[in-house]
Amino acid sequence: MCALLSAMGLDDAIDEVYTYGQLSSIGGDNYWVSDGDLPSESDAYYYVAYVAGLFMYVQADWESPSDSGRESEIKSVEYVGAYWYDAENDIDYMISIPMAGIMDEFESEENYEMDFEDFVDEIEEYVYYFGEESAF
Repeated sequence: MCALLSAMGLDDAIDEVYTYGQLSSIGGDNYWVSDGDLPSESDAYYYVAYVAGLFMYVQADWESPSDSGRESEIKSVEYVGAYWYDAENDIDYMISIPMAGIMDEFESEENYEMDFEDFVDEIEEYVYYFGEESAF
C-alpha cells in the first residue's frame, strides 16, 4: 500500500470521501459526486482525481475497506464527478471521468507502488485532458 494510505488508513480515507460525497444515479449510470459545489474549478478537478485514485485501489483489488457494503458501492461506481459554481458567468459545472478510463490508464504495479499524492497528481493531469465538463 502506498505511504499516504498506510499512514492515513484506507478506511479513514474512505470515511472522509463519504463525508463529502455520495453515490448518485445520473442518466442510468452510477456516479460518485461531491456533495454540492466545491469552492473552485481546481478543487473540483483535484476532488475527482483523489476519489478516482482511492476508488481505483478498491476496484483493482489492491486494497479492501473493512466495510463490505462500502466496498460493493465503490466497485459499482462507473464515474467520479464534482460540482463547482462559476460566479462570474453564473453557471454550475460538473467535471467527471469514467472509472474504466482510470483503470485502463493507471492499473499497474508501478502506480500501486507510487506515492499516493504523486499518483493523484498523475490522475489529475489525466482528468484535465480527458474529463468531461458539463454546464447546468
